[in-house]
Amino acid sequence: MLVNKDSMLLMVSNYKISIIVPVFNAEKFIDVCINSVISQTYSNLELILVNDGSSDDTLNLLLDYKNLYNNITVINKINEGPGIARNVGLDIASGDFVMFLDADDYLLDSCCENVIEYIKNSDADFVCYGAKFFSSGKKTISGFSYTYKEIKGFDILANYLAKGEIKSVAWNKIYRKSTIDKHTIRFPVNRINEDAMFVMTVSLYAKFIKLVPGVFYFHTSCNSSSFSNNISIKHFSASIDVLNAEKILLCNEGIYESLQVHYKTHSAKLLFYLVILGALNLNRYVDFLNCLNVIYKSDAWIKLDQSSVFELPVEISLRVLLCRQKRFCWIIAKTMRNIGVTLQ
Repeated sequence: MLVNKDSMLLMVSNYKISIIVPVFNAEKFIDVCINSVISQTYSNLELILVNDGSSDDTLNLLLDYKNLYNNITVINKINEGPGIARNVGLDIASGDFVMFLDADDYLLDSCCENVIEYIKNSDADFVCYGAKFFSSGKKTISGFSYTYKEIKGFDILANYLAKGEIKSVAWNKIYRKSTIDKHTIRFPVNRINEDAMFVMTVSLYAKFIKLVPGVFYFHTSCNSSSFSNNISIKHFSASIDVLNAEKILLCNEGIYESLQVHYKTHSAKLLFYLVILGALNLNRYVDFLNCLNVIYKSDAWIKLDQSSVFELPVEISLRVLLCRQKRFCWIIAKTMRNIGVTLQ
């Protein structure tokens, strides 16, 4: 538990966790996020709040918490996006382990106590745990959880690309900071889908990870500036750029050929996700068609389209081929939205 300056620590641990939170215009919901860290049953924490150029009263709220708690650090910077804000946090983090928390999300109060037990006395480079998704009205949308599993070596990156148990989000994991420091791993400067490159790079260098039971993270849709709430051509283009950057990384490491089928499966899933996300959230059919053209002109689509469907799981191949039926995809998505289906 983060403690008041006039209080004593209730629990002592040799292992310190740094929790990094990029914050932008979050005055309406940052209290829930911060209080979920203050309420942790694990004591040896530092909370690094990076104010990313907020124009509302966010900074003053963060400073109020800093004045109350010894283990809170507040950094104020110009707006450059969550990736760079997290990098600033990483640069000063003093913990043995690192976690990332979004400003509109919150943790189960036993999250840190539970996840550190899986990583502290092992060689795991990171540990993944379950999450639930909530709408702004606190209605449960979806979620995921794991049964205990250990993954080693080449299988880690293959899992990230093809199987997808290792999610491309930074926030449902606890990372060994020495692994991040050893390979100087940082978030890219792009503001959209920056998590994916970070998680893929950590997966590339990781030698051993764990998927562990328990739902400890709660993801909400409070932030109007989040990716899923702001779909446009630039979001499609940025996601394609991430796919290209992932391929370049694999090529530079000399492992693309051995992971080519996994990468194509990964590309297929992301492209399908973008199509459905666009169809669900764009109000004009012409905007949807313009976004689809971004996909169809991309190298990821062209290489995927030219490959045999037998190089991919049949289910994924059929989903990608469904993109050809633009009007059908649009109608199905609008029907889903009308009955209250959302996509995370």
